[in-house]
Amino acid sequence: MARARRIAVKPISGALGAEIEGVDLSKPLDNEAFSEVHQALLDHLVVFFRDQEITPAQHVAFARRFGEIDLNPFVRPLELEVLPDHPEVLNIVKEPSETLNFGGVWHHDVSYREKPNFGSVL
Repeated sequence: MARARRIAVKPISGALGAEIEGVDLSKPLDNEAFSEVHQALLDHLVVFFRDQEITPAQHVAFARRFGEIDLNPFVRPLELEVLPDHPEVLNIVKEPSETLNFGGVWHHDVSYREKPNFGSVL
């Protein structure tokens, strides 16, 4: 396990991905801790934080640390459930009767744009 100064970064495969420990996303991260999280993301391309219990507001606050949040242009036409106070957060629910595969395979939303967004905070 590679050890950063404020967080622990544990690679989970040879190609990409790491688990980050020592971070409580329900609280604001100081600049040093966020810098280490950001660097871990750049180094490993995908990062995971286990056992986080965060509110939509905390989710959005963490995502905003990476930059401006882009609202998905396809949300309204599909009438997905959107939290009124947090339009950035989508609640995608698949009912047992639904047979279409909506986003069930790996993809990156709006990658067709001239300047696609950096990523997603799920």
